[in-house]
Amino acid sequence: MEEMNMKKGYCLAVLIFLIISSIALTASADYAPKSTAPMNYPSVLNSRGYGANQGTSDQQQTTLTLYVLDGGVNGPVLPGAAVTAYDASGNSFKGITDSKGAVRINGEPGTWQFTISKEGYKTVNSNYDVTETHTAATYLQRISQPQETPQETTVALTIYVHDGNLTGPRIPDVQVSGQDASGNGFNQLTNSDGSVVINGQPGTWQFMFSKDGYKPLSLNYSVTETQTTNAYLQKISQPQETPQETTVALTIYVHDGNLTGPELPGVQVSGQDASGNGFNQLTNSDGSVVINGQPGPGSSCSRRTAINRSV
Repeated sequence: MEEMNMKKGYCLAVLIFLIISSIALTASADYAPKSTAPMNYPSVLNSRGYGANQGTSDQQQTTLTLYVLDGGVNGPVLPGAAVTAYDASGNSFKGITDSKGAVRINGEPGTWQFTISKEGYKTVNSNYDVTETHTAATYLQRISQPQETPQETTVALTIYVHDGNLTGPRIPDVQVSGQDASGNGFNQLTNSDGSVVINGQPGTWQFMFSKDGYKPLSLNYSVTETQTTNAYLQKISQPQETPQETTVALTIYVHDGNLTGPELPGVQVSGQDASGNGFNQLTNSDGSVVINGQPGPGSSCSRRTAINRSV
């Protein structure tokens, strides 16, 4: 009888332990904290106070408070950003961020689609899981403005071209060609007052001056600002003409016996002129001969001479 009472007491103790353990497990399950995924659209900004703010889960409707920032996670809030969203059921929402850069969106929980834009900023398109009411933040980046290419400065050079030296008369119609510091070519003629105006990029310019009858001039010249300068051309030296040798003519009458005697035809007359040019001719029928040659002592003339007959 006593043994039976002991068995009953043991079974009762085991039953009480099992009941207490079951109650403890149930209480532990009822008070366990619920875990939630962090907001990451596209960043959880806990440092700015925009971290995930858990609320009561509502399977029918959730609310997302979205802050839009300028430039990055530490940028200022961005008012006036356009936010378009579609909730998990495809319901659309359109709104503009307020002065605090925030907009509130209500919709069916699940994966939402977002488009966020503002003039002067790159548009953001993204999907994000919104399963419960909370607060999050994103940012827009400015569109890089193309740098303006500085306009090249143009300078003007006025050149006066003179004859012989810098104080000589000015020369019209001189061809002035070359290129400026950027390699832009030019080719102009001086006008009636001997001047020419050339526009180009500042720096070292190359020049070629030319005109018929003058020596061409090639030079480099530094042109860093609008200015006036002078140049000159020298005439080409004309070769001296070699004077033509003067030819003179000598007419000789040959007489018989004396200067009043009869003329003798067929007389051989030979010799050389003052330049050493030889001659050899016969008197004609009237006893005369004409010899051409370079002058020497005397001049062109007619001369009579007499030949004595040999005995």
